[in-house]
Amino acid sequence: MGAFEQAKEEIRSRADIVSVVGRRVALKRKGAHWSGRCPFHDDHDPSMNVNPVLGIYKCFVCGAGGDVFKFVMEHDHIGFREALEMLAVETGVQLPERTAQDPEEASRTAAARAAMDWAQAYYHRALLDSPQVLGYARKRGLEDGEIEDFHIGFAPDGDALLSQAPAAGHSLQSLETAGLVTKTDSGRWRDRFHVRLVFPLTDLSRRAVGFAGRNLRSDRKDIPKYLNSPETEFYRKSQFLYGLGHSRSEIGRAAEAVVVEGYMDWHALWRHGIRNVVAASGTAFTRDQARLLSRHCRRVVCFFDGDRAGVAAAERSLPILLAENIEVRVADLEGSGAKDPDELLKSSGPEALKRRISEARHWVHFLVGGFRKQSPRPTPDQRADFLRRVKVLLDAIADPVLRDLCAREAHQFLEVMGEGPALASPLNRTPGKPPLQNPTGKAILVGTQKKEAQFLQIVLTDPVLVLDARNKVEPSDLSEPSCRRIWDLLVAESEWGGEPPDTRTFVSRLDPPLADFVAKLFQFLPEEDPRKWMDDFLRDLQLRRLRERRRILASEVRIAGSEASRSPEYRELMAQEQQLLPSRMDT
Repeated sequence: MGAFEQAKEEIRSRADIVSVVGRRVALKRKGAHWSGRCPFHDDHDPSMNVNPVLGIYKCFVCGAGGDVFKFVMEHDHIGFREALEMLAVETGVQLPERTAQDPEEASRTAAARAAMDWAQAYYHRALLDSPQVLGYARKRGLEDGEIEDFHIGFAPDGDALLSQAPAAGHSLQSLETAGLVTKTDSGRWRDRFHVRLVFPLTDLSRRAVGFAGRNLRSDRKDIPKYLNSPETEFYRKSQFLYGLGHSRSEIGRAAEAVVVEGYMDWHALWRHGIRNVVAASGTAFTRDQARLLSRHCRRVVCFFDGDRAGVAAAERSLPILLAENIEVRVADLEGSGAKDPDELLKSSGPEALKRRISEARHWVHFLVGGFRKQSPRPTPDQRADFLRRVKVLLDAIADPVLRDLCAREAHQFLEVMGEGPALASPLNRTPGKPPLQNPTGKAILVGTQKKEAQFLQIVLTDPVLVLDARNKVEPSDLSEPSCRRIWDLLVAESEWGGEPPDTRTFVSRLDPPLADFVAKLFQFLPEEDPRKWMDDFLRDLQLRRLRERRRILASEVRIAGSEASRSPEYRELMAQEQQLLPSRMDT
């Protein structure tokens, strides 16, 4: 482990998450944990729990959760490095110098950043000094306060940045590194943006990392309508979502993100009070963008343009979002006469737009509706092709519970077409049973699985118990997949080091779905003494094994034509079971 990672883990181990969260949110002790009103949604009852042992927090309403670094980043709207440095000061940990980056490279990066900040201010002043362009921006719906808040600007004709940069202390190299200039085939340097309305592309700390320019020359059909900054060391199109730095808190509160295609759509929704919105920034939706969204919410509404390209973009987004276990709904503009959300706002007002979002269809309904519209009398080949498309999307969902819910939804609607059985759920179900609503953790884990969750919560809270239980509980003994996987990792880590695992570090290294599952274990902590509960759990587990062996033995004896009770092994199993029954836990 490098010096930086060592410092990071030391900060994690020293940071008192209750103190860090408690300075920002009022907390009250609740047994071994603390609870308070979640700052990431409109919380009226304390729904956020903080676990000081594991060093994590979790809201059971909006889904926000993570470690101490993530809480500071989300609450204070800062990047990871800023959160790390803040917590380093609080915990007294000395961060290593950033020696990995070459000093010349670091200087070049800093100069490019400064040039980007200067360009944003220059473009903004240029817009305020251009009455005609400012009038156009207002005509498109952009308000003066909005233009000011988001530093929207104007790139004039000519090469203004190139000509004025030297006097402002910015070199050609810094402009090039920032992606602000480009070299022509003839070897001449030119500004990248000319006669365009400029939208700054900002990171999570709301600092400009690039620009998007909207063409203002209606007579130039030979140039793209929108032009974005090129890839740079601090701007990656595939990892960027427009507006996320401003909207992520509201996304957390709503537990939902609305994804639109364009910058004007984003501003239109934001302006009318729909603040849980991001734009795909003019690129096809990517896996990195889906992962970015999954850190902030578990439900996404795709609200793309109403033309064929917009519908196709919505469908292309489905497998990418579903692969991150995100619940996907699709809002459409069918019957509105508008080509995009911005136009719908202007023609019908904000309530019509909000209604479209609230009535967004489950992705299964969206696909079925589109298929019926395109193929009102489908041939067998068309039906088979459509079913294959739906099956591919179901297979993209890793979470078995979410996959089952989607399969049930598909089954219900495809039954009308006589194709329902082809998409039967991978889990058992009662024929004709209505689709399940989105389950909470408490609804999913009941009975045996709930006790397995309690077992994990106990050993994570008191990791010494991992050493006591690792030779008594096999991963295969646990029926819940996430519990089984986490216990397998805990056992492996304890065997590797020969001592109880550091649970904070262990949880921090888990994949996001497993880390989120651990955070949800708050609600399954048993009320009785943990060690007594553990003894009862181990007895119950032994009892389950005895009963399973007895059942198998009875089947074998029946096949042989004998009575099970005459078997010595069967009688021994019965005796062992009777010894365990008086002290076993209730099941």
